[in-house]
Amino acid sequence: MKEMEPKRILIIRLSAIGDIIHTLPCLNALRQRFPGAYIAWVVEDFASDLLRGHPQLDELFVIPKKKWRKLKLSTFYREIIPFIKRLRQQEFDVAFDFQGLTKSSIIGFLSGAKMRVGFAGEDARELSSLFNNKKVTPPASARHVVKRNYSLLRTLGINNFVPEAVIPIDDESVSYIDRFLAEANPDGKLLVAVQVAAGWETKQLPDETFVELGLRIEKELGYRLIFIWGPGEENLIKRIVIAIKELGGRPIIAPPTTLRQLAALLRRCKLVIGGDTGPVHLAGALGVPVVSVFGGSDAARNAPYTSRQYILQKTEFSCVPCWRTSCPFKDRRYLQCLRSIKVDEIFRGVVALLNE
Repeated sequence: MKEMEPKRILIIRLSAIGDIIHTLPCLNALRQRFPGAYIAWVVEDFASDLLRGHPQLDELFVIPKKKWRKLKLSTFYREIIPFIKRLRQQEFDVAFDFQGLTKSSIIGFLSGAKMRVGFAGEDARELSSLFNNKKVTPPASARHVVKRNYSLLRTLGINNFVPEAVIPIDDESVSYIDRFLAEANPDGKLLVAVQVAAGWETKQLPDETFVELGLRIEKELGYRLIFIWGPGEENLIKRIVIAIKELGGRPIIAPPTTLRQLAALLRRCKLVIGGDTGPVHLAGALGVPVVSVFGGSDAARNAPYTSRQYILQKTEFSCVPCWRTSCPFKDRRYLQCLRSIKVDEIFRGVVALLNE
């Protein structure tokens, strides 16, 4: 059977930051295999910064999630219908639903794409199977989400797994970070970035773990910590930084950043520490060594896709991975998956990666 040679391709991966980073290798593979094709991506606004002006994309369709969530009749006629018309005008040959949800598969259906590729089996959640007309079951060997995403590309004859991703960083973002570091780190100490906050309670280590670990990195290894953060995380970061300073440390709080500015900052670091969060996945995609700590999600599936990492997860607990945003236990088992991870264990990973 002759392989399809699509001229117009749509990628659908709406969120979140880490998931978009895990889909970028598929964009790279599609661009390499079909260099002359028109390739577009539908994404929600929160995570769109990494994709705006991406050199491998021809167009980006951005959904204002918060605005559209409160659906009003006026919004439907003024914005949503024109959005769908713009999609349909592109006359896509194929749409890839890498999210596997009702909302993502409906977008593929409304785009009018002739072939709508999505997941079969456990990866096809909610009603996505109803709207995708070409369904793929990832092989058992494809446990990591990057490999599972890649399995959808087999429908176009892309079988060689090459997990490379392009992360665009503009000169303006680099200059912004360099100006900040010139003032905040004038002695030029080598930096270790720390991502404390996570979207789930079951992904976030206790504050005291970060305080003790931070002090050891600064005092025993001579590196300077820089704490990265996003909207709504300022108070948490300040609390930990103050605690470290009271014990003699000299950590830095990163400035407010866009995703591209964050990428420029992470490239200036020797190591990044954190949980299953977007900034940690971004660091991995940039080739920055990562110490990643997992609780409620599955490291085998969700870890940053890089060989330069040290992963910690307590799989001996029967509830791991639970895939819950908050811990259901209220007794001694409360967040045992994270509280049982000792600073010594994380520190060993830090030393191992810094000594590579």
